[in-house]
Amino acid sequence: MKTALVLNRSAGLGLLSILGGVVLFLPHPRHDDWATILLCLAVLVWIPLYVLLQADRNQWNTNGFKWIPLAGWLLALGLQMPPGGLAGMMSLPWLAISIHLAWAGLLASVKTPFYLPRFATGCAPVFLLIGALWASADRFGISPMGFDASIVRLTALHFHYAGFVCTLLGAWLADLQKVPLFRWATLLFLLGVPLTAAGITWNHLTQQYWLETSAALIVTGTGSVFAIGYLLLAFQTKRQPAVRRSAFLLGCCLVASMCLAICYALRPYYPLPWLDIPAMRAWHGSLNAMGVTGAGWLFGKALNVKVLEKA
Repeated sequence: MKTALVLNRSAGLGLLSILGGVVLFLPHPRHDDWATILLCLAVLVWIPLYVLLQADRNQWNTNGFKWIPLAGWLLALGLQMPPGGLAGMMSLPWLAISIHLAWAGLLASVKTPFYLPRFATGCAPVFLLIGALWASADRFGISPMGFDASIVRLTALHFHYAGFVCTLLGAWLADLQKVPLFRWATLLFLLGVPLTAAGITWNHLTQQYWLETSAALIVTGTGSVFAIGYLLLAFQTKRQPAVRRSAFLLGCCLVASMCLAICYALRPYYPLPWLDIPAMRAWHGSLNAMGVTGAGWLFGKALNVKVLEKA
């Protein structure tokens, strides 16, 4: 209970701080600073809140979780500094917490290793750990394989939101909707998230788009299946009204987000001049960070399920 109180209060303070910063400095959504705001939103607000949801649902061992806010605040402060040794050191506690979360998730998943929803919830914090590694690289000023600094930070965002949050959303759906389609979609999503990062790397090294496009279409296709699943949940009369409303909102946000992502994935073959990286950061990134993630948290709270059912 004390850990939950600490995480909730820190998340509330983090949200107020981010809103205050946006009002004071008015950053443009197409600017690199917007990616910093979305990453701060993840580490200060959403990750602590989703960890609480998953701890209730999956009975994660909460030892050490009380340090999540401190690690998040240190990374957020480091994101306000120029890249270098000090900013990099500020990111290391978040990296340590991500290792702890990944270990806790894997320990929970091995209890029922052949039950896909629980396995997926164990993979989610592993993706978070990858995002933390890229965040540390960004703060130390490291450019793996010569990637631009903005791409390094966007990769950290990708694994915090698509990797951690959307994997949990897919796992919850696969557990609630006893339909093979949603379990297959969750499995393909697990493959698509790291494959997209690999495709971007392949494109960077070879100027060939096929792997990035294929991986992105896997993620967007499975994300679209998630959207359908949540919209179907919204019309199940046996569900509580709050669950249905939040599921409907989540499904709508996923539809909008996946449409943008599909258009961007196909840009080498069907280019849209207005849909460049700054536009995707502004629209797709914001929609994922605020719409999808926010609606997903509302859904998790409304569902109020303490333990994922075993197969």
